[in-house]
Amino acid sequence: MRTLLLVLTLIGIIAHSSAAPGKIGALMLNDGPFWTTVEKGVKAGATAGGLEAATIIPPITNGATQAKYLSVLAAQKPGVILFNPSWQEQTNDAMKSCLASGIKLIALEGQLPAEVPHLFVGHDRTGLGKTGAKLLVSLATDSDEVGFLRVPNQKTYTDNELEAIKAMREHHPKAIVRADIFGRQNRSENLAQAVLLLQKYPQLRIVYTTSSGSSIDMLQALKQTGRAGKVRFIGFGVSLPAEVAAAIENGTIEAWIAQNPYAVGRKAAELAAALLDGKTVPEVSYVDAMVVTKQNLRDPQVQELLSH
Repeated sequence: MRTLLLVLTLIGIIAHSSAAPGKIGALMLNDGPFWTTVEKGVKAGATAGGLEAATIIPPITNGATQAKYLSVLAAQKPGVILFNPSWQEQTNDAMKSCLASGIKLIALEGQLPAEVPHLFVGHDRTGLGKTGAKLLVSLATDSDEVGFLRVPNQKTYTDNELEAIKAMREHHPKAIVRADIFGRQNRSENLAQAVLLLQKYPQLRIVYTTSSGSSIDMLQALKQTGRAGKVRFIGFGVSLPAEVAAAIENGTIEAWIAQNPYAVGRKAAELAAALLDGKTVPEVSYVDAMVVTKQNLRDPQVQELLSH
């Protein structure tokens, strides 16, 4: 009997050690710099957790394509799928199918309705806006003129823009806020809009951009118009591009609010591994953005952003 138990135990050990690794699926929103960096983090986290990761990076996404790609990933039978739920109505059936199949969902940078079982991993968008607003009012005075290069295709202010404008009105009510120039999706057109903002308002003392593309284009516009270092610049962006680090070093950029998509992807993969192991995990996990200035540019934690 003892021999039989020993044999069965050994068989169990061998079966466990040779079992296929857990599998996760990850659907990125598009092939822009934010989501390609998220994918790198997912792969790194999956490797560290001994998971197999199937990832899809579509060039563009709409509701129909996102539903299709969710079904493609679900067909590979992962235990968890990570994705950005931008088109919830169009993907509702695909999500229900995943859940019915026992596939758990982790929402990246976007919340699903409370009735849909899921975890959330991403930045605190309200916190990002408040961080930027706090920086802006600390630099501005009542005598300043502040310009915003607005996010493209928006009929209303984004949360980040609104937080900053509200803070300016509260703390510097006499300051002039210029917020009538919108960016463009096309990068060359967006650069032209950044130049337009600087030319239309030659008395600007501070410029503020809340998207990565607009921040990079504003940096170029400041150089083109000869106002680099003369206009204080607060930008939001993805990680820490080398050109941004150089601009912080030479004083062209006063502060850079760096989102950390690599950490979003890695954290999501780590939580997926924990779910597959049956562990209890938090329903909401925020990844902190980092404010980069000349004072902390050389810090190891900041320099790590350069590698992503």
